[in-house]
Amino acid sequence: MSVVLKFVILIFASILACFDVCIFIKSRSDVYDKTGLKIFLMEDLFFVGENIIKVFHFKVSGKRTRKLEEIYDRSTAGKISKSAAVAPYTYTALFLPVLLMIFAMTENKVAVLLISVLIVFLAVYFDIWLDGFLKKRHTMILREFATVLSKMSLLVNAGITATEAFDRVSKSNEGIIYDEMRKAKSEMDNGKPIELALEDFGFRCGCKEVRKFVSLYLQNMVKGGPEFSGLLQDMAEKAWDERKTRARLAGAAAEQKLLIPIMIMFIGVLIMVIVPAFNNLF
Repeated sequence: MSVVLKFVILIFASILACFDVCIFIKSRSDVYDKTGLKIFLMEDLFFVGENIIKVFHFKVSGKRTRKLEEIYDRSTAGKISKSAAVAPYTYTALFLPVLLMIFAMTENKVAVLLISVLIVFLAVYFDIWLDGFLKKRHTMILREFATVLSKMSLLVNAGITATEAFDRVSKSNEGIIYDEMRKAKSEMDNGKPIELALEDFGFRCGCKEVRKFVSLYLQNMVKGGPEFSGLLQDMAEKAWDERKTRARLAGAAAEQKLLIPIMIMFIGVLIMVIVPAFNNLF
């Protein structure tokens, strides 16, 4: 690397470092509203990313907030979404000057690569974690959903009203969907309109199957009629079929994962057999 290029990189790194120092001085009396989640590294310094967003007027996507609202209440989801938005800017602002200085002074490509990977990993890790967490949550909800529909169908066919059946099913077991049902019933008891409580219940579950059930439930409240129990039973049967299909797919995926250690063992055995045979030949 030429001396001129090293000098330019060092100047740029120094400018970035001075920018960080200015943010620290400007925000020394500010208190960042932390989430307390362990998934956020160095959250005490997130005011750096917050100021960068304000200075450069970067837009923050609301898609992450909508995902978080499936798990947390609106205020907590907003706070966590804010930390997730400022985290990449914070990590980049803190580590990029160090990265450039190391590259200019040592030309150590391994160290530069490792720090670059660290920055990218810290920037995207929260969204990867959130998507994985929601995927597991949706899987658990759908696993419990078939049982919920079966119980609802039996109670409605026995002559119990849909509202009473909903309440009884919510108290019948423990699980994610049962917790959300109890939360929806509590909101109804506290004066929240049934339509809004059920719509929020469907939103928090995050599955189209649950939202379809909510839509059917609300239609029954408006129109009434004996066909609700039949539709509920059909939906329960379909949910059980889908649950069996998901179980078969999960089993097939597990079998494919088991092939990896089997192949490793097979290759190891081949090496143990072939290497001595070649040695005997020569």
